Amino acid sequence: MESLTGRRGYRTGDLARWLPDGTLEFAGRRDSQVKIRGVRVELGEVSTALTDLPDVKDAIATTDSDGRGDKRLVAYVIPMSGRHPTAESVRTALAEKLPRQLVPSVVTMVDSWPLTASGKIDRSRLPVARADRDVLGRRPATETERALAAIAEELLRVDDLGAGDNFFALGGNSLLAMEFLGRTYEALGVDLRLAEFFAGPTVAQLAEAARRADPAVEPIARLNR
Repeated sequence: MESLTGRRGYRTGDLARWLPDGTLEFAGRRDSQVKIRGVRVELGEVSTALTDLPDVKDAIATTDSDGRGDKRLVAYVIPMSGRHPTAESVRTALAEKLPRQLVPSVVTMVDSWPLTASGKIDRSRLPVARADRDVLGRRPATETERALAAIAEELLRVDDLGAGDNFFALGGNSLLAMEFLGRTYEALGVDLRLAEFFAGPTVAQLAEAARRADPAVEPIARLNR
């Protein structure tokens, strides 16, 4: 990392090597720390917190691309025998133990780990991390819900968002949430708070929050700007 003097500083877990000319070259880290949207995340800490959950037998936290070229935190979970946790129940339980930025955007359930010939987990063969969708739930029914769903679909780059789909479970994050609130104000004239978003991150919940903020809101007029 850059120190206040303009020189590189080192922290516990950094690896470096001396070059023949006497220069000390940074060579990565020996732990599993990564940076996601400017936040340092220790993948091992997330994996440990996941495996401590009562419904989880084993888990891996890792990263992939969110489709916009940004890195996102994802997790793979093997449930305990006889238990049937959902991705959302795992994320909710984890949010009670870790800061929100350490909660994976997507949790994917697997039956077992793909292994290499040497018996190690073959991460290259893990399935593509996909968020749970409310595909059997109801569609956005009111004009407000349809307006909010259109904004979320554009930001998340998904189609046919259900009224019960969780914004964060589909890859949303705090930055996208802020953009969502800005677009909601432009489209509906409603000033929703970030705390309301975190408390109810589905289209149905956000539509209800919008109605509480302004019962007379008319979303059609300014939606197609």
